[in-house]
Amino acid sequence: LGAGGHGDFEEITGVVAWLEFSFDIGVKCEAEQLAPPRLFKTHQRLAAINRGAKYLCTVRDPVKVCESYFAFFTEKGWAAHKSIDDFAYAWAHNLLWMPDNAPRTSYWDCIVDFWRARHLPTVCVLVFEDLAKDIGGHLPTIAAFLGVRCDPTLAAKTVEMASKDWMAAHESKFDDHWLSERQAACGTAPRKVPPSTKVVAGAHVHRLSESARAMLLERWEAQVAPLTGCKSYEEMAAGLRELRAQRRYEASWSKQV
Repeated sequence: LGAGGHGDFEEITGVVAWLEFSFDIGVKCEAEQLAPPRLFKTHQRLAAINRGAKYLCTVRDPVKVCESYFAFFTEKGWAAHKSIDDFAYAWAHNLLWMPDNAPRTSYWDCIVDFWRARHLPTVCVLVFEDLAKDIGGHLPTIAAFLGVRCDPTLAAKTVEMASKDWMAAHESKFDDHWLSERQAACGTAPRKVPPSTKVVAGAHVHRLSESARAMLLERWEAQVAPLTGCKSYEEMAAGLRELRAQRRYEASWSKQV
């Protein structure tokens, strides 16, 4: 939206700084970007990110996150587990090995932070499943939050470029090859992030068993429910949908007044 539908970039990390890697690959986060607003990507929890910005966050069903993460690890050649269920246990308990051996924030910590901050004017939390099904319907919310224009032509272009079809047709723009090359050139990473396909059409090949799904629900009940009051992901998603509808109503009412 902010870049006006511009797609002339080699790889997405080269134009949207990934905070966890920026220093090691020589990307200056204070540098000018293609167009306002300046955008940054991170997998860190809100509590670990610098203040003074706006934070667009998404929550997703933990089962789908885990299946997607296993596919990602498999593509990267990092999946050392015998099965996706074994992987799920390590992921759910924050025991997952990473190439740099650095500690990782758990998914549970991230969504707890998002939920707790959901009412802040600088935080917008969206439900991934809803966003994926209706990108166009979410664009007015996102544009208003970011403070950028959203005319019909630009909205249509954004929907096209955010689709799986467009990203699959331009796979190299989203495969980490530029990041890997920069890591090699700078020589600062203990191990490079190898390029791999990130855009997956349809359902993932490896699916969690019922027992693994039950284990994830147990982790939710132990780590998320006591801190959010949401007994399940479905309950959290429903609360976020209600909040989004309320904000849309308030925005509409303020325009009429």
